[in-house]
Amino acid sequence: MNVLYLKDLFINSFVRLLNSQRDYSFRIIEQSDKIIVWVVGFSIGAIALSISSIEILSEISNNLHFYIILLSSLTVIFGVLYRLFLYISQQLDYQIMLYLGGYLESFRLPQKSPASLPDGVTSDEIIEYAKKDFNIDLSPFVSDLREILGEEEYHQKCLSMYNATKKWYDEEYNYQVDEIKKFLEQIYPKRMIDKMFSSGSLNRTSILLYWIFLYSASLLFILSISCFLVGIVIFIIAYTKHTICA
Repeated sequence: MNVLYLKDLFINSFVRLLNSQRDYSFRIIEQSDKIIVWVVGFSIGAIALSISSIEILSEISNNLHFYIILLSSLTVIFGVLYRLFLYISQQLDYQIMLYLGGYLESFRLPQKSPASLPDGVTSDEIIEYAKKDFNIDLSPFVSDLREILGEEEYHQKCLSMYNATKKWYDEEYNYQVDEIKKFLEQIYPKRMIDKMFSSGSLNRTSILLYWIFLYSASLLFILSISCFLVGIVIFIIAYTKHTICA
């Protein structure tokens, strides 16, 4: 394997893994939403029936209507909070993935040129820096000038051509970036676009909040389902006792 392609190989593999994980997460969330919608809807119906049938439920068990209303209400509250927390985590996930996608793609895009050449750089090193920084070979343009101009003037000529190339490269780079930003500004807020093009790290606060809301949503989902199941068990036990005693 050519080590020069190691970075691209890692980025491509990471992006594929990330996409597969997100697809799996979306499927889990979709199934969870369907369960919560069904459970919350059934609980709202149970509350309405319990309020309108307090006497009937009291015949089965003295406090049965109280437990059904309490547990059904908790099921609804936890279910709504689950969806709220999940929505916030999805919004944070969207922002994180947007920045992460731009950050990863930036490794494969042309970068800004170096601020300046190192001190004491030689003519041959200037030509090598031009190849490295701009993928441009200056040799065909200056190879015949060394003997004609002399070493000092030849060095200045190489330096002048490097600086001219750097100026053109920076202007073209900035122009392309500005054009991309103008296009993206039709879709995203300017502050978000600036973060996409910034060289800083991802916002750790957003990542922390994402995990907090995601784990909280998972806990609320479990609580909502648990309250619903406990309510069913209490009703079944009370109804069974009432039937046997009758």
